[in-house]
Order: sequence, then structure tokens, then C-alpha cells
Amino acid sequence: MKFFKKNPDQFDFDVERICLTCDSKFRGRYCNKCGEKVIEPYDRSIKHFFDNLFNAFTFIDGKFFNSFRTMLLKPGQMSADIAMGRRQPYMKPVAFFFVANFIYFFFPMFHTFNSILDAQLHYMLYSEWIEPSFQKYLQEASIDYHVFEEKYNAASTNWAKILLILIVPLIFPFMFLVNYAKRLFVSDHLIFTFELASYILFVPTILLSFLVTFFRAITKMIGLGSSQFEGDGYILPIVAISVAYMLFFGLKRFYQFKWWRIILSTTGLMASLVVVIYFYRFLLFVVTMWSLK
Repeated sequence: MKFFKKNPDQFDFDVERICLTCDSKFRGRYCNKCGEKVIEPYDRSIKHFFDNLFNAFTFIDGKFFNSFRTMLLKPGQMSADIAMGRRQPYMKPVAFFFVANFIYFFFPMFHTFNSILDAQLHYMLYSEWIEPSFQKYLQEASIDYHVFEEKYNAASTNWAKILLILIVPLIFPFMFLVNYAKRLFVSDHLIFTFELASYILFVPTILLSFLVTFFRAITKMIGLGSSQFEGDGYILPIVAISVAYMLFFGLKRFYQFKWWRIILSTTGLMASLVVVIYFYRFLLFVVTMWSLK
């Protein structure tokens, strides 16, 4: 996003210039040998300064909105374009993923990537295994459960934000194995993995969080009550449908499989995401407990 509108481009591309860095002759805005940019009057203006300042603090520019729109309306198209070499319209996959991390860091609403202590001890597949050792720890340390629970939940929220960076390396092996038959470069599989991870953060986690919070506020304001909408349980089907939509059409555009192969890969990756989230939450429990000891 531009903080100020830029004046019409009046740059003369026909003039031959000498690079101030490597002394090479070239035409255009950039030296074709070292990449040095020609400094124009606009580059020294206060408008340009605030434009860069805004982008530096938000990581957002015109490429972000184009990347987000393409990811939302045409899943897989951005990854396909980047893999084929059409990269200028989009943010770099890593940068786009980190923008999603940045936003989630300040506005975590759902427990998609975080689990409070009660959920860890009673509602996870591994709860029966960790609960006895946890109770033993409380007894040996003579710590009140409710006091520790408050500290744990605060620490877990912070660690959940930090550990989000592991989502891509956790998903990638499944992405590579499920779609190995396509024989693409490893980096191509990684590009689509970044888009999937970004989608999961942006759409079912951040965007849906805002929509549900807004809906709850409206129902409460007009007096309809929203008790039936408290908690995140009823949201899981919506999240699942949203991710399935991304995977189905994303796999179709990026890997160009036949429809039966797309359904097979979508099913496999949906199952793998469940495994990834459970492993992530278990790792979060271990790290959080370690930080509090």
C-alpha cells in the first residue's frame, strides 16, 4: 500500500547511464551488472520517505493485497505463477507467511495454535499420557493447580506465537510425500506449503476470528444473546470446509492432477494437518512446561 500517491512515471529509459557502483554502462532504472538503482528526485522526497517507513513497519505493499486476493479467490494460482517464474505481482512466499505471523502475533483469538492447560490435560489424544506426570510435578513442587494454570496459559499464549514458524517445516514432509508422484522440484512443493500455511493463518484463523467476534458483538448488542456461540467447537466444521476448499482448488491449479487424484491428495493432507496440529500442541505443552520449571 502506498502512503502517498506517486506522480506519473517520467523516467527516460533511452538515456545511457554509467553505474555509480561498478562503472558499467546501462539503460533503464537498474544496472544490468550489479543491480544498482538510479536515484530519481522522487526517491529523495518526503513522500517516498514516509511511504517506505509505512511499508517497513507493516510489511504490506501492493503485492500483499494482490497475493492475498489471489490466495483467497484462486488458491494455488500464486504458487503456480511463482514456480513458473511469474513473481513480480506477488510477495515472496516467506515474506507473505511472516506477515500472517505478524498479524496473528497481535490478534490471536482462536485456540487453533494454542491450547490452555485444561485442554492439554483433558481433551488431547495424548492427555492420558501427560496428565499423571503433570500431577506428580505439582505434588513434588507443592504448587496450587489454579495458580500454575494462570501462569501456564499466559506462557502458552506467548510460546504459541513464537512456535508458529514451525508450521511450514511440519507440513512440508506430508506435502512432499502426498504429491511426490508429480516429480516437481523440492522448492516447488515448499512454495505451495508456504501458501497453505499462510492461508490457514489468514483465513480460518485471523479472518474468521474477526467475523465471529463481530457476530458475537452484534448479537449481544441487539439482545439476542450469544451463549450458544461461545467456545470454538462449532467453528471447527467451518475451518475444515475452508481448508478443504483451499486444498482442493489449490492442488488442482498447482499440481494439475485429475479430479480423483485431487480428492485423494486433499483427504491425505487434511488428515496430515490434524497430525501436525496435535504434534504442534504437544510440542507447545513441552516447551511451555520447560519454560515454567
